[in-house]
Amino acid sequence: MRRLLFMFGILSVCMFANAEKVTRIDDFKDGESKFGFESVGNKKSMVTFDGEYMILSSKKGGYATGTRFPVFAKQNFKITYEIEFPKLDEDHVFGLIFNYSEDDENGIGTGDCLYITENKFYICDAEGNKLGKAQKIKLKKGKNVKLTIVVERKGRKTNISINGVDFEDVDLPIKTSYMGFCVNEKNTLKVDKIIIEQDIEE
Repeated sequence: MRRLLFMFGILSVCMFANAEKVTRIDDFKDGESKFGFESVGNKKSMVTFDGEYMILSSKKGGYATGTRFPVFAKQNFKITYEIEFPKLDEDHVFGLIFNYSEDDENGIGTGDCLYITENKFYICDAEGNKLGKAQKIKLKKGKNVKLTIVVERKGRKTNISINGVDFEDVDLPIKTSYMGFCVNEKNTLKVDKIIIEQDIEE
């Protein structure tokens, strides 16, 4: 029995030693995205870079953009989104996209979404079906409103923090590393920074 415990201890140390802590940051400071977001646009919506932010804006309807994040989606990870709104009022509508896909015939991205509207957020699948109940949040209204969202995967569950308020065990199915953002109905979203932290298991 002692021998088994001893061997288990050695195995645990080896597994820990083979896990490398990796942090990757996309801060858009060079007028481009390190993670692969691209500048695109039309009369209804666009993605641009101004040397400080990645800016998503919608003039009519909804718009989503995504890329493949440098993260292993099936392992534990922590993603911190630092975003800002030129103006935030009761009509703000935006979201974080997961399992992003561009298979729409019009080139419009789709995916499962953490969606924030008014003073609540909810999770929905790519077809817009809600997964679980909406949860209340409190966001300050005004100009140049900053928001920090942390999405952390722990085993089979995903924990979400919005401006320091934790929501544990959220039903957010993350299956792939393709992720992004969406905005809707005359909204503008400025992404300041995306920070990915992960213990890479070799």
